[in-house]
Amino acid sequence: LSAVAKDVDLLADLVARPRALSLITSAGDGFSMHRLVQSTLRQSLAQADRRRWAADAINWVEYVLPTQVQEHRLWSRTGRLIGHAMTAAEHGCELGVERSRTVVLLDRGATYLATSGGLPADIDSARTAAMKQAEQLPDGPPSWLLNNQALWLQSRDQLGEAEKLLRHAVEAARKYEGGNSPGLGVHYANLGALLKDQGKLDEARRMLLKAVTILDRQPASFKGATAHSHLGQVMVELGDRPAAAGHFAAAVR
Repeated sequence: LSAVAKDVDLLADLVARPRALSLITSAGDGFSMHRLVQSTLRQSLAQADRRRWAADAINWVEYVLPTQVQEHRLWSRTGRLIGHAMTAAEHGCELGVERSRTVVLLDRGATYLATSGGLPADIDSARTAAMKQAEQLPDGPPSWLLNNQALWLQSRDQLGEAEKLLRHAVEAARKYEGGNSPGLGVHYANLGALLKDQGKLDEARRMLLKAVTILDRQPASFKGATAHSHLGQVMVELGDRPAAAGHFAAAVR
């Protein structure tokens, strides 16, 4: 297919035969294949070939999906691939191939669905599958996955479980990324914000101070302003208004 994709006439000739046999349907700049046809083709493959094709599909889709899934403008064209990504991830789970990239696809898919109004059951299914796969990785779930799973639980008011995962994320980041990584700063910030919302102000202050110490050395995109804002709110609650003013000022700089 890649050999003829740039030649419109050759591509048309290539898809004409299967389209005439109702094996595929073309629409616009793409084509689709009936699920029964897909299933039959997969079942006809030897196990080694199924694993190879599943691994290729996971790698291809993971390569083209945006990494900043909360930015909807990045999904103007690639957003339509989310169904392919989730299906590829399902095959990865079933066949046990490309486990780390399967985790990435499930996490990106869940985050995209959550930020675009997807069904909670679909989001929960993807997040559960991501954690199950990640637990089988040599080093266990990566800190960014623990963080994202915690934020999902927090959005569902499961604060106790979210706190446990964020603490685990901090430990994992310190172990595998070092004590000053941007990811660790984000995890400290999210943990501090959660503790603030739970009224655990003294520990929230400690976590947020660690967050801003790290994040102030990073580009603005690493949530430094948000961490300062949360810390300012904590300092207000603790009665230290001068310190609060300083953090609010840092948040808007």
